Amino acid sequence: MSQIKSILLVEDDEIDAFVSDAILRRHFSDFEITRATNGQEALRHLENHNPDLIILDLNMPVMNGRQFLEKSLQIRHLRDIKVAVLTSSGNSDDKSECSRYGVKDYFVKPMSPAITKELGRLLDTD
Repeated sequence: MSQIKSILLVEDDEIDAFVSDAILRRHFSDFEITRATNGQEALRHLENHNPDLIILDLNMPVMNGRQFLEKSLQIRHLRDIKVAVLTSSGNSDDKSECSRYGVKDYFVKPMSPAITKELGRLLDTD
């Protein structure tokens, strides 16, 4: 039996999450899409789940994306999960910082079919 493929969307904004979820479900219909509203909630989810991809916002309450990335590097089984950032910041310093954390790709919101195509390449589904 094959393992269910999954994506964890870490996004606090309800509208951005709704749009991202709808587009992801359309493009990745064979993937389970789960949402966490901040980094801390994502870490709790990752205690029992091992998604194929994490799509991470940077600006969130409780634990932001940078804090999540820093913490996830300290947890061995999370180091191998691909992370793509989807955020409102197009700041080159943010992109560089994320690259240092091992982020595989960096996108500026909103989610779009073009972004899902790039995510598909990252997941080798295209």
